[in-house]
Amino acid sequence: MFTPARPPFTLARTFTAIALALIASGCFTESHCMSSIDCDGDRICKDGECVYECSEGTPCDGDHICKDHHCVTPADCEGCKNRYPNAKGECRGTQCEMVGCKDGFYDLNRDDRDGCEYECTATGVETCNQKDDDCNGIIDEGFDLQSSAEHCGLCGNKCEFPFATGGCEAKRCRMLSCEDGHYDLDLREENGCEYECTPSGVEICNQKDDDCNGKTDEGFNLQTDTANCGECGRKCVDRPNADSLCIAGSCKMVCQSGHYDANDDESDGCESEVCTVTEGGTEICDLKDNDCDGQTDEGIDKTTPESCGPLCTRCPVPANGKAGCKEGECFIEGCNEGFVDLDQIAENGCEYACSVTGDEICDMKDNDCDGQTDEGFEKTTPESCGPLCERCQFNHAEALCVAGGCAMGDCGEGFHDIDGQAANGCEYACRIEGEGIELCDNGKDDDCDGKTDEGCSLDCPEGMVAVGRQFCIDRYEASKPDATATSQGADGSRAVSAAGVLPWRVYANNSLSEALGIAMAACVASGKRLCTPSEWTRACRGPDDHEYSYGDEYEAATCNGIDAFCPGTPYPHCRAANSGSTNFHLVPTGTFSGCTNAYGVYDINGNLWEFTDTATPTARGGAFNCSDSEVLHKCGALPEGGSGQHIGNWGPSAIGFRCCSDGL
Repeated sequence: MFTPARPPFTLARTFTAIALALIASGCFTESHCMSSIDCDGDRICKDGECVYECSEGTPCDGDHICKDHHCVTPADCEGCKNRYPNAKGECRGTQCEMVGCKDGFYDLNRDDRDGCEYECTATGVETCNQKDDDCNGIIDEGFDLQSSAEHCGLCGNKCEFPFATGGCEAKRCRMLSCEDGHYDLDLREENGCEYECTPSGVEICNQKDDDCNGKTDEGFNLQTDTANCGECGRKCVDRPNADSLCIAGSCKMVCQSGHYDANDDESDGCESEVCTVTEGGTEICDLKDNDCDGQTDEGIDKTTPESCGPLCTRCPVPANGKAGCKEGECFIEGCNEGFVDLDQIAENGCEYACSVTGDEICDMKDNDCDGQTDEGFEKTTPESCGPLCERCQFNHAEALCVAGGCAMGDCGEGFHDIDGQAANGCEYACRIEGEGIELCDNGKDDDCDGKTDEGCSLDCPEGMVAVGRQFCIDRYEASKPDATATSQGADGSRAVSAAGVLPWRVYANNSLSEALGIAMAACVASGKRLCTPSEWTRACRGPDDHEYSYGDEYEAATCNGIDAFCPGTPYPHCRAANSGSTNFHLVPTGTFSGCTNAYGVYDINGNLWEFTDTATPTARGGAFNCSDSEVLHKCGALPEGGSGQHIGNWGPSAIGFRCCSDGL
């Protein structure tokens, strides 16, 4: 506010009156050096004189450096706290250093420029679960999916076979060897080594499988073997003048030429040399010379199923088959349609119900009726996987056969599985650029995760906007929860960011330090914090680093300042033409719709000065009643025009604030 001109007094009294008015109002015109605003160029007001704050011969205190005659924070430390994405920055000396990552983020590439670029939740020691448990950027390291029997092809795919040892070869389970006492007779891996047997050596006739080949007493014919006739170990004894035979499992005697069994008693063999006619002289099939012509069983066909072998045995008709006679023994000459003699045991006939349809194919049927299903087919390869020998194929991806089912392996070069659907394979064509770190604002998916420029902005609480990926700031100057367009409200419990209400003027009835404390507490009560100077400045300048939020050239009517209410030429000339005018005033937030930038902050120039988080009270951005809005509304302007570390002897009454946060 300006103080109207008074009648002439002494020079001292006049000077004192002007000074008091200026201190009370926070508005300044060109006058004696009471503050740096009164000085031209880069000079500041010190001890009533306009001097340079620093020069070659007058260095700055502490870690500050001299730049353009002003003591400023080293450029490397400007905004250091929030410089690194997902990391903490700290100014050490004159250098900004990244000193730690936020929870859930890691710096794997050792490049501070992208901060802690790797997002991961550590769960402990690495286990095989297709996750990065120890957050080192590698998934399932230490687990060999190519040859591990515990994790073959995929984590948890254990190579196990009944009574056998399993192994993994090229991501595929194989049965390697049988356990002692077990054998794989059917050559089917799915049932492992199914045959239990204890080998004892070469096969002998003892009703046991001595060589464990699945057959008992093979090579011994109990029907014809005189050493094992009818059963193992039963030997046919030779009788006098006779030869022994084993016929149909029974021992029989055949008289040698010139000898006969006259008493029909085999115990004394062929005891007579005289032939006695039997059966009325008609030759029958009984291994005797019934007609005493010197021939035995002449004229009798012993090769038919009706009269087979030495005793002209009538071969029994096998179940589901046809009887036959071969080399003096009955056999199954053929099976009825739909049946097969699988076990080659004549007694149970054609016991296996099966119709031959051709060569064996992979259809879970016994096509060739050999008692085995799908034999000769490898069901564990991508070319022939599972019960039906499915051919595994995935677009742009490696095909695997795991536990009898098709599984998608690694994607081909330049392709990625974004949707997690194996049906369409690795559907996303993308090549990772550089180190695979997503870069902002280049319109490319640098890390090939299906998203472009992700992570380039923060998720902010309601009423706040994101400033890059660094922090969130209130869209509007802080106001009380019950503020309206005509009242600042009475509820000082917390700060809100709302449009169309009068902002919170914290310095109206408090000291500077008390007002700063109120602002800080109000932000904390809202789950936020007071903005740092560097955050406030960056939000004000916008992404294009302008002098004002809206651009580099001053626009008198864009933000709320004295010039916005001058009917003519902007200040200071309008004051001369409109002496005593008090039109300028505080307005509801967002009233000046053009007073914003690409970040979306409003009224950051003008309306109210805004506190920032410093040990000594500091305000920025100018206010509605500043005498020189063109200068004081600049994003870089400070109450004293100097380092900005204190307000000094200037106490502007129009001070508010706005809050910042690190995002959700």
